[in-house]
Amino acid sequence: MNTPHNSIVALLLLCAGVSTTAFAAGEFDIPWYSQHALSAFGASESGVEATLSNALRIKPQYESKRISIEAALIAHAEYRTLEAPLTSAMTPFRLVDVSSVHVYENHVVWSYDVDRLWFEVSQDDTYLTIGRQSRDWGLGRVVRPNDMFSRLSPIALQQEERLGADMASVTHYIDNSTDVQINVLPFAHNDLTYSMVAARVRTRLSITDIALYAHAMEHMLGFGCDIETSILDAGVRFEMTFLPQSVESTESQYGVSFGVDNQFENVYVALELATGTEPIQQFSTMLFGLPSTRKALHVVSLTSSLQLPDDYSSVSLFALGTSQSNTVVQCGFSNEYYESLSLVAALAYASIDLFGQRSETFGCTLSARWFH
Repeated sequence: MNTPHNSIVALLLLCAGVSTTAFAAGEFDIPWYSQHALSAFGASESGVEATLSNALRIKPQYESKRISIEAALIAHAEYRTLEAPLTSAMTPFRLVDVSSVHVYENHVVWSYDVDRLWFEVSQDDTYLTIGRQSRDWGLGRVVRPNDMFSRLSPIALQQEERLGADMASVTHYIDNSTDVQINVLPFAHNDLTYSMVAARVRTRLSITDIALYAHAMEHMLGFGCDIETSILDAGVRFEMTFLPQSVESTESQYGVSFGVDNQFENVYVALELATGTEPIQQFSTMLFGLPSTRKALHVVSLTSSLQLPDDYSSVSLFALGTSQSNTVVQCGFSNEYYESLSLVAALAYASIDLFGQRSETFGCTLSARWFH
């Protein structure tokens, strides 16, 4: 067990500017938004991680009668000790890596990255977005087999948003309940450049949402669907993905997720079951760092939250277990008394069997976030 550092002071200042010239006969605006977070995370196996981060969002907008143009920048930087084992995140699809990580004295890390930087043009009901952006396909609270762009780990205590992926995205709204989206992702991996094309058709029928998926990447073709509806006042969701035999593999791969949730006045409860081979193994690799195998993986998770009588505070519980004898438990408290300030405190426990060796970690986090 490492000895936690007695004191760590985190400091960050990130400035960004965007200048745009407006065209005649149109309206131009530059709304901006900034978010700040001060967090301290301590784990039994890694000492203390302290973070003071700043996200600045600038969205110049130009709009005329026929076309609208919008650009967005979301950047962040952070100064922390070496990353604790309970804050894992999956690397997104990126063609250009503008992040930087610097290690000082083997225990302090300074890093920065650009999470969003995209340009959007829209006309009528069609939107073209190019750049680093976020797309969260699927319905699962924990496991999303159809989410292939930038998965968010449920045990990343200090990560609130998905990392941006580099892509070109076209979305067309057929009517108020139906839309079609096509994403093209060129990305670099191991000094090679690959590409993926993914499409989704989504519609709503009465109280039921249905989505169909298809994606192709380097000799691999996949299909998927998800359905969300309400039965006996409870929300029910089903998600599935299927990858037929490909050039590299003679085996079919699949992922299935089923969940149900309900709101009982001030109590929210959600249960989710997931099973599958490669798509679920990708989740296991992201969550625990386990190697991907063809063996099926089964995941069960329970999420609950209780709204306290003051209407500003809530307590939550999250528990996850897998067929590979991995267990994660989190309990937390949050308060949003002021509209621009939120406070979060959480405890986490993880028991992970990695390469035949059992690792147990206990950690806690305290964080404050405020907005402008």
